[in-house]
Amino acid sequence: MSLNTTTVKGIWWLADQPDRRLQGEATYGPICGGEIDLFGHLYESFDDRKLAERFTLHGLTFKTKPVSLFECLIRGSEMNLPGGSSCKITSASGIVGGHFRSLNEVAFKEMQVQFKGLGEWVWTSGLTFTPGEDRRSFTASYCVPETIPLGRFGPLSLRIEFSGNVQPDYHSLQVTEDCVLIIEADTMQPYATFEEIANTFQRFLCLALQGPVYALNLTGRIDQPKKVVQNTPVFEDFLIIRKLSLDNSSHKKLPQDLLFTCHELGTSPASAFGKFVERQNKLEAAMDLYLSTIYGDNQPPRVTFLTLAQSLEAYHSATKPGKYMDDGHYGAGLRKRLWDAIPSDDDPIDSDFRESLRTKLDHLHRFSLNKRLKDLAIQHRGILESLMGDPKEFAKTISDLRNKLTHPSDATAAVEQDWRRLWRLSDMMALLVEVCFLDDMGFTEESIKRMVLNRSRRAYRIHRGWV
Repeated sequence: MSLNTTTVKGIWWLADQPDRRLQGEATYGPICGGEIDLFGHLYESFDDRKLAERFTLHGLTFKTKPVSLFECLIRGSEMNLPGGSSCKITSASGIVGGHFRSLNEVAFKEMQVQFKGLGEWVWTSGLTFTPGEDRRSFTASYCVPETIPLGRFGPLSLRIEFSGNVQPDYHSLQVTEDCVLIIEADTMQPYATFEEIANTFQRFLCLALQGPVYALNLTGRIDQPKKVVQNTPVFEDFLIIRKLSLDNSSHKKLPQDLLFTCHELGTSPASAFGKFVERQNKLEAAMDLYLSTIYGDNQPPRVTFLTLAQSLEAYHSATKPGKYMDDGHYGAGLRKRLWDAIPSDDDPIDSDFRESLRTKLDHLHRFSLNKRLKDLAIQHRGILESLMGDPKEFAKTISDLRNKLTHPSDATAAVEQDWRRLWRLSDMMALLVEVCFLDDMGFTEESIKRMVLNRSRRAYRIHRGWV
């Protein structure tokens, strides 16, 4: 699938004003959004209030392809006197293949998603080369790899499919292969349903690749073919237009650069991905906080440190008991006695102070960050103790630093200046988060330990003392 932009002329109109149509040239693509240069202006007058409004633009290219662009804005206008007018329109979202007012109206039977890094994760090829015995020849062959099923989730089933392209030419032979995620529904489903499971797989892939993952191309199909040629149904692809800011680096990752590949999942990748999906809602907060440090890896060390501490706290809250006693026992017992001990006639305890005390008492029976970190570090000490040290010391160090960074004092500046320490501790916390996620996905302690010691870049930096 090509990621190139398309530039085409066509007729364009406001979805609410189909009778007023203008000619113009459009440039759009799967990740570059849409830009329209209209010969004329959508509005008869240059009304500032209208220029600030967002709208849906419909179009029909000269190749009779319907296009819908959503949340459009006029970003430039021009009027020549005497002469005509023109305007430039930009959009970050749209679809090629039909006319809709928003993506909420779009429904598909199947969607294909091309992910950056998916081929590196599956690390499977149908290409084989055999050199000849005389060293003057070789034999090349290609067989499309078997489809990789990823399981069924509600009305959707997921699989990874491979494709190959061969271009023989005089003095050259080019063979390329690609793989995409296929999401297929039993019946037509809203676009949002496909997007949700695609986002979940994107998180899964990001954890494995230890780097940002983007959906580079999304195309959908409906349940009815556009036409039938020689008894073969031909379906039209609906291209989803989006606008993304991507890291354009082309560094190719090898298996040792990844936390795990498809091969580590054994004969049933669907099992590991199924557990990931099953835990997705419960671990969403912890996962999003962790992934924000992957996508924003140039954040200041202080921000990364605080984000990962919050991610571990969210993970513990979602997966383990977090209270020393239940709410009923605490509220009727210890909390009541503590509240009754606060003087009601003491002038310094004004209403604001009293409300602050009430809030603090509501949460005194909950585990502290120190306690939560210690629980997780002890649980995985068999894997991480050689890298993180004593779980109690690790938890206390993180907790104390978090308090200093979130409650500014004279000591805060010194903590922030020691960025190497913050970075090193952040690597330790990220490593702990990753081990927790892998454990949730069903990996054994032995396999997790092998990944950490042989694959994890964070573990390598901690071991070497690098930052």
